[in-house]
Amino acid sequence: MKCESVCRRAIGVDQRLVEHWACGDCRIGVGAQRIPQCTRQPERAQAQFNVGRYYYNKAMAVTESHPNLSRKEFRKQVTPLYREAMPYFEKALEQDSGNEEVRNALRNIYYRLGEGRKLEALDHK
Repeated sequence: MKCESVCRRAIGVDQRLVEHWACGDCRIGVGAQRIPQCTRQPERAQAQFNVGRYYYNKAMAVTESHPNLSRKEFRKQVTPLYREAMPYFEKALEQDSGNEEVRNALRNIYYRLGEGRKLEALDHK
């Protein structure tokens, strides 16, 4: 999915997210404000984090609003969102290894997806 689409969808969910998209040269207009297109500057850790956070927050919203999801429903609704967030967080961590917020999000994703090897490797970095 293009970042522009992600940005537009994120802002559609919560207008306050406008201020968090601060990474590059995209010019998606929201009133007088502009939102950068994160994937045009993949070297920016904050850009990668922001896109990952969008998917991660969507996954968390599903789990919080449906705390008794069956395993099957979890795999259907939440797993794809975590899988979408994971590469963005991994790239952000690669670029900013000291970012604990990224580490915590990845820990949660790896745990929930049963990615034990990745979780162990993350804790040894």
